[in-house]
Amino acid sequence: MTLGARTGTDVPTITAPDGESAAANSDNINEWLSDKLSHPVSLWPLLPAEQLDHYRRGAPDTEDFELELRTVFGRLPDEPIPDLSGFEELLEFESPPGTYFDAFPVSIMSRQSLESMDQLSSECRFDVRRFRPNLLIDIPGSEHPFPEQLWVGATLSIGSVVLKIESTCPRCSMTTHGFADLPRDTQVMRTLVGHSEGNLGIYASVHKAGSLSINDAIEVLSALASPVIVPTVHGERRHTNQSRCFAQGIALINVGVQRPQPALMRKIINLGFSGARFRAGRRLTIGGLSAT
Repeated sequence: MTLGARTGTDVPTITAPDGESAAANSDNINEWLSDKLSHPVSLWPLLPAEQLDHYRRGAPDTEDFELELRTVFGRLPDEPIPDLSGFEELLEFESPPGTYFDAFPVSIMSRQSLESMDQLSSECRFDVRRFRPNLLIDIPGSEHPFPEQLWVGATLSIGSVVLKIESTCPRCSMTTHGFADLPRDTQVMRTLVGHSEGNLGIYASVHKAGSLSINDAIEVLSALASPVIVPTVHGERRHTNQSRCFAQGIALINVGVQRPQPALMRKIINLGFSGARFRAGRRLTIGGLSAT
């Protein structure tokens, strides 16, 4: 996280901490990056999914697999390693073949989750830029400290997009790195591990491609009926049933219109890719992976 990049031109420009910049298509870009990072790296375009060797993980930095996972996820020796059920493909590949996503194409986080984490720790700042959600959403009226977690397994309709919520989002050590005006802060991970099992936000796949905008309402089309364990801000845990949390087929027009109760008023408050911010009135196309 020591390099910056600027898009909006024909070719992205990468800037090093010393202020020197290079175009992503420069002939010597791999040597330049390796020198700046003090580690051999190479920059690649997106290759077809069939080229599995390109996506396959290279040799680990250590033969101790547990140590490797602890390094990636920023876990101390006495902290549990994240539950990677559902992420088995990523143990073999750096990213799902045919993509450069960490795991799934869309990440979603609620403002309420960030506020809950801020309440839990006075020692660190839970800035949304550390977590880089594609969709930052508002779920007012929920009693759950991390309300989007109850959507795992559900299908959402937003604008003309339909998303399937695949999993919670295990956070890695990238959330603790310093950049811009944010300092390096390992207490972020200590707080996450202590209060949300190291997870924050949720992952989604695209069931139907389309476009959406800031202030679009979110409709929960389906939800799991199986009991789930719900962590709370105060540390206790309780069982709940997701089918009781969400009405199905409710048409949500905008925030403040009670159809049928305030807890169902959900909307998008920010859009972005890798932390980029979009002004009100802009639309984001999901499925074609383009933004305007």
